[in-house]
Amino acid sequence: MRNYQTLDVWKKSMELVKEIYLLTKEYPKEELFALTSQTKRSATSIPANIAEGMGRQHKKDTIHFLHIARGSVYELETHLNIALMVNIIDEQNFNTVMLLINEVTKLLSGLINYMQAKKGRDHALFIIRELLSVASLKKATKLSTALRYFSNINKHKSIAFILSDFIDANYADALRVAAARHDIVGVKIFDKMDMQLPKIGMLRIEDAETGEQKWLDTSSAYVRHEYEKEFFAQTEYCTRTFKKSGSDLLHVRTDEDYVKVLQKFFLSRNKR
Repeated sequence: MRNYQTLDVWKKSMELVKEIYLLTKEYPKEELFALTSQTKRSATSIPANIAEGMGRQHKKDTIHFLHIARGSVYELETHLNIALMVNIIDEQNFNTVMLLINEVTKLLSGLINYMQAKKGRDHALFIIRELLSVASLKKATKLSTALRYFSNINKHKSIAFILSDFIDANYADALRVAAARHDIVGVKIFDKMDMQLPKIGMLRIEDAETGEQKWLDTSSAYVRHEYEKEFFAQTEYCTRTFKKSGSDLLHVRTDEDYVKVLQKFFLSRNKR
C-alpha cells in the first residue's frame, strides 16, 4: 500500500467519490456532458491531487497539490449547490453529501496546516490555538494510525512529542518504525482517578471514545482492585514499548506542574 492510501483524508475523499457517482446516476440525461460530468470531475480530482501531492519529493510541491485538492472540494460544493438550486437533487441527498464534504475539508485543511509547519513563537502559538479550538471528527482514536501518519509525512529526522493517555494497544510496531528515524518523546497524561476509584457506591461511567456507559460498584474491593490493576498494566505496557523503541517517556499527572517535569527531563537529556 502506498503512503497516500493510509491517509484518512484520501480514504474519506474516495468515499466521497463513490457517493457522488451514486448520486449523479439520478441526474437527468441532458446533464450527462454538463453538470454530471463536471460534478464527477471535481470529485475525482480531490483524491487524485492528494495522491499526486504525496508523491512529490519537495514539500512546497506537496502543499501545491493539496491546495488544488481543496479547490476541487469547493468546486464540488458549488456544483452540488447548483444541482440543489435547480431541483436536480433534493435537500436530503444534498445534506448527506455535504457531511462527507465537510469531513474531507477539515481533514484536508489539517493536513495542509501540518505540512506548512514553521519555526518560531508565533507558529507555536498558532498550533496551540488550533489544538484548543479544533473539533474532532470522531471520538475514537488509534495511536498506531497517528504514528504511521507521522512516519509517512515526515521524511527528515525530527523531534516529536506525543501527548496521550496511551490507553491503547498494538502501537508498538508503529512506534518502533517512527523511532527508527525520529527522536520520539512520549508524554503520558493521567489523572489520579485513572489510578484509583473512590469508594462511593454505584457509579455510572462513560467511555470518552465510544460513548458506551456502564455501572460500576465502587464499594466492591474487587472492582477497585481490578481497576487499579488495569491502569498499571497499561502503564507497564506503555513504558516497556517506549523502552524497546529507544524512546523517552514522561509521566505527567493532571494536578502536577508539568513545567517542572519538562525542565527535569531536558536537564537530564543535556547530561547524556
